[in-house]
Amino acid sequence: MTKNEFMSRLSAALGALPGPERDDILADFEEHFATALSGGKPEEEVTRDLGDPAEIAAQYTSEAPPPEAEPVGTRVGRGLLAGMGLLLFDLILGLPIFATVFAVWLALWAVVLSLFATGLGLLLSPIALLWYRPIPWGAAMLFGLSLLGLTGLLTMGMYYVSKCLFRGTAAYIRSHISIIKGGRLS
Repeated sequence: MTKNEFMSRLSAALGALPGPERDDILADFEEHFATALSGGKPEEEVTRDLGDPAEIAAQYTSEAPPPEAEPVGTRVGRGLLAGMGLLLFDLILGLPIFATVFAVWLALWAVVLSLFATGLGLLLSPIALLWYRPIPWGAAMLFGLSLLGLTGLLTMGMYYVSKCLFRGTAAYIRSHISIIKGGRLS
């Protein structure tokens, strides 16, 4: 085996090591070859004396310490710290904002329901009050139908507002869970 073949096999076998460490090992073997060749030894004899590049690389990679795993307690501690920070954030900013948005959402649904009740009442008022006092039933029914139509449009709009509010709330909760678990926001 030639010097170039030996060095390329050794480099490939040391591929698991970090770059600077691998370069140091390869430089040592280059120096060994230079010393032996300047002493008059042929390349084949030097590579035979050194041995199999895979076995040499196995010695270096087995001595390398395994990558350290993060202790479980550290992750739990970070999760608790993140949870306490998020709780504080939610109490100071999140809860008042969410309560305000929820109150506005509830008030808008109340408006939709009151418009529906008013329209239904105006639509049925000529029938209910016919014996009491004559009222312009045509105008009342027309206005009642108009309010019911407006109620239908507002109901469709509130459906989409509600859908966005619930999706936003779910995304907010998922982001909290992701932060507590140690992930990043997505």
